Amino acid sequence: MNIAIKIVITIILLTTAILASLAVFDVFSFDELGENLLKLAAVGGIAIATSAVVSLVNKN
Repeated sequence: MNIAIKIVITIILLTTAILASLAVFDVFSFDELGENLLKLAAVGGIAIATSAVVSLVNKN
């Protein structure tokens, strides 16, 4: 995969994780916005873990 694409995906995932952590600390109220951000963060965490595994496999 192109490095630029990896950088963009990483920025998106980090932004999602930051927004979700703000929701956890009640910066946002736990309405639909907060719940959706937490779901996105969970998906982002899974994507980061999957990406890490794939990159480790590709190195070997």
